[in-house]
Amino acid sequence: MTNPPDPADSEAKPADPNTDEGNAVSSPAPPVPADGPTTAPPHGGFRESKAIALAGIAATVITALAGTFATYQISANNIAAERQQSSTEFQRDERVDAYGHFIAKALALEGVEQKVSTTRYSRPIGINQQSIDELNEAAALNDEWQAASDQLRNAAAAVELIGSGMVRLRAFDLLDAHYAVSFAFTDMSVARMRIPADQKAIDTAVEQFESKRKDAAQVRFIFSDAASSSLGISVLGP
Repeated sequence: MTNPPDPADSEAKPADPNTDEGNAVSSPAPPVPADGPTTAPPHGGFRESKAIALAGIAATVITALAGTFATYQISANNIAAERQQSSTEFQRDERVDAYGHFIAKALALEGVEQKVSTTRYSRPIGINQQSIDELNEAAALNDEWQAASDQLRNAAAAVELIGSGMVRLRAFDLLDAHYAVSFAFTDMSVARMRIPADQKAIDTAVEQFESKRKDAAQVRFIFSDAASSSLGISVLGP
């Protein structure tokens, strides 16, 4: 029979330094962090980090788009301003041409009107060769007068098209003034051909013609002042 183990043998015996068991060195335990053991981040933390990254990308894109829109808006405003300036300059140039052309035609008509000799028209027309020559000259002058009047009306059409409101009114005033000169010339011509002659009627007609001719020249100065004001040019007076 086997003898039961001796209780004394079950007590721990000191390790024998001469054996491998006695020479074995136990491995030190890994250090524990001060904040506790390191654990893997929860799944929710990953989603939060991803959201922050996406928000940063979105902010960058929005900033870039805002910068692009601002640049586009500035460019659009600059283009609009340049177009407006170009349109204004074009309109001003067109007005300068129209006003200048109208004034030139008014001066041309005044030149025709100045050819009328009030000295000649101050006396009755007679039945002689001189009177016939005068009538022929008057017919030729009438043709020239009519042509100059037509050119002035054509020039007024351009002023009516692109001129300012005040300038258009002054252009019509000048046309009316020259119509008045034309009517006065007709009255003067008729007065000197009356039989029997009426010198008083002739003198009155001549005075009216001279007065209307001066009025037309004055109205031209008024038109020039209005045109200069419309163009922003300081008016120094006639």
